[in-house]
Amino acid sequence: MDIQSITNIFPFQNRLRFFSLPDVRLIGKTLRHTNETSVTPIPLFWEEYFKKYHKTVEGLPQVVPTTVAWFSDYDSITKAYTYMVCSICPAGTPVPSGFEYRDVPSMLLGHGTTSDFPPPAHNIGRFAKEVESHGFVQGHVCCEFYPYDVKNSDVCCTLFTIYPKDINIRIAKKGR
Repeated sequence: MDIQSITNIFPFQNRLRFFSLPDVRLIGKTLRHTNETSVTPIPLFWEEYFKKYHKTVEGLPQVVPTTVAWFSDYDSITKAYTYMVCSICPAGTPVPSGFEYRDVPSMLLGHGTTSDFPPPAHNIGRFAKEVESHGFVQGHVCCEFYPYDVKNSDVCCTLFTIYPKDINIRIAKKGR
């Protein structure tokens, strides 16, 4: 199995691939949202981001030269989560005034096929058997990644966390 650096994600390919993400700092803007409503603020949020904030973040050093949507802070009771439009910057990158950040530890990510805007891209279950055949299990969707400038594309792919199959065994042994 070939695990590539996340910097090699371009060009996108319509097949399962694995990437290593180093420690990074996500810098951008966030909103809290839930899919339990029929109205979504996300398209307007993207529009606002590109009008007001994109130029500032675009000038920062970036691990991958594109804007992403990162998902975090999920609350299983309210089903709310943080939706962050951001750039993936090297760990420790200074955060411009008025922006938010998340420090993300290194991890392994799976990338499936590209598809039209979500929700089809979020159907990562279709890769479960193939991921397992490489010795991993799937985690959760963490990021929508756009192969081209999001303003000019209706295509995205989803990056999802992956873990070695034996991770539970290794964690249990460490705890002894």
